[in-house]
Amino acid sequence: MMRKVYLIGTTHKYQCGRAKLAQVHPTSRHIKDFKELLRSTIKLHSIIAIGEEMSKDALIKRRVPGESIPCDLAAEIYVAHRYCDADTKARQSMGPDPMNKKREKYWFEQLIDFNMFPILFILGADHVESFQDLLSSLDFEAYVVY
Repeated sequence: MMRKVYLIGTTHKYQCGRAKLAQVHPTSRHIKDFKELLRSTIKLHSIIAIGEEMSKDALIKRRVPGESIPCDLAAEIYVAHRYCDADTKARQSMGPDPMNKKREKYWFEQLIDFNMFPILFILGADHVESFQDLLSSLDFEAYVVY
């Protein structure tokens, strides 16, 4: 059985919503559009879970009160959710990772452990191509949605 992973590349500010960050915030319209993209992708591909390049540590660092937009949506529509990025301590133990290969391998291991397919995986846009290549090389069906 092929395990299908649907990828949406974005900027993390959309995952964090209207968090009080020092940088420019996406407008509520942008958040609404992002949630609609997630919702329509889930429906179109019969997605049963959402994973994301995010951690609780990262949300705290970005001053996000509560959960990410994808996590909130998952709870709203009753699909499973998992933060798949390493926390601060785990990332430090990985050592230097200039090409993000260790992090991407960690995400892959999280997907294997989560074991819910088809899954929607949300990640930074700059990782989409390399993560798709990694998944494909390991016999996953990886599709770029956005």
